[in-house]
Amino acid sequence: GEADDADGVAFAPLAQADGYTFGVLLSAAPCVPAEFLGMMAASAGPVIESKWRDAKVAALVDVAKMWISMLDTSDCLESVELLDDDGAPGGLIDDETYVLPLSKSRGHLRIVCQPKKTFRTQSALRNSLEAT
Repeated sequence: GEADDADGVAFAPLAQADGYTFGVLLSAAPCVPAEFLGMMAASAGPVIESKWRDAKVAALVDVAKMWISMLDTSDCLESVELLDDDGAPGGLIDDETYVLPLSKSRGHLRIVCQPKKTFRTQSALRNSLEAT
């Protein structure tokens, strides 16, 4: 919980939404009341966790984009985008689009090839993605 010492220092645990403590919110002299600091920590903890997770997903998506572009030896890749979950099924959607689901809360990657490339090159990209 919160603590005050003679020097006027207060602290409160920062916790994830599931209650796991990952840090501490400190207030030094002149410190805020321990009760206020506890309310701030209870509010800030899940927000900090959420932003940290969003940053990790964004980094993962950047790595996935780079990895997919490296697999694209036929140079047919037009775009790789992170989109909200719209209920689209995973897999090959049409001759140009492949959807790689992440999760309901994180959405999916949509991989689009240039439409004028041959089916053979699109098929090679699809096979490379499905092999992983």
